[in-house]
Amino acid sequence: MGASVPDARISASFAYWFEVKTVRNSLRSDQLVEHLANIAGFNGDERLFVITPDASRPSIIDELGDKRVLWLSFRALSDAVEEALADVRNSVSEQARFLLRELQALFVEDGLLDSDDVVVVAARVGYPEYLQHHVYVCQPNRAFRDGLTHMGFYAEAAIQSHVPRILRRADPVPFTAEEIERRRAGDVLDQRIADAIETLLSPEARQEGSEYGVFILSEPEASDTVRLEAPIANDTVAASGRPFAWTMGQRYVSLS
Repeated sequence: MGASVPDARISASFAYWFEVKTVRNSLRSDQLVEHLANIAGFNGDERLFVITPDASRPSIIDELGDKRVLWLSFRALSDAVEEALADVRNSVSEQARFLLRELQALFVEDGLLDSDDVVVVAARVGYPEYLQHHVYVCQPNRAFRDGLTHMGFYAEAAIQSHVPRILRRADPVPFTAEEIERRRAGDVLDQRIADAIETLLSPEARQEGSEYGVFILSEPEASDTVRLEAPIANDTVAASGRPFAWTMGQRYVSLS
């Protein structure tokens, strides 16, 4: 037998193995292949259940093409629990009901149901800069959650209509002549980072030698860029009735 260790295992005249991930996009094909090799030969029903917080089915599973592999998201599990508890025909004990509710709460607390894949950044300067240079530049080592696919811009009291795809994030990037030369020798996106450094260096804004985080984004008219019908105006108000900014840093929403 190989060295793979599943997160759980049930076996009798069947073999049900489970691989559970709590981080998006962390599924590994080599691990699944080894699990499948170890399952083979139980002479019964063989299944490898893969549970992840991903918003959609990981492509790795389709690439394997093995019918024994079944994928579930934590969202689907929570929805199934909700459906079971809401069905008056089911005689779920109070203890089981309590435990299932606690499980759902745990999913929420650990962020396993969150499918927000768009970061909306405060972008009074960043939005015009995106329109002109198709990048977003921020302080280095700024914390962003995993699994982001797109970026939105909050400017002029509204979420603006362009929602570009994030093509690459580089962080930290030194804004130096040496870094420009190094990036020029790289791929197309590295060359775009070099262009950004060269274009955006200025004594007033970004000092030579300082480090920044750089997002390379799809262009405003590119097919990868989502276009809203119109900017989404901020109607958030405080208890006093005065309006306040929808975000002063960043917030996360679902692309859908």
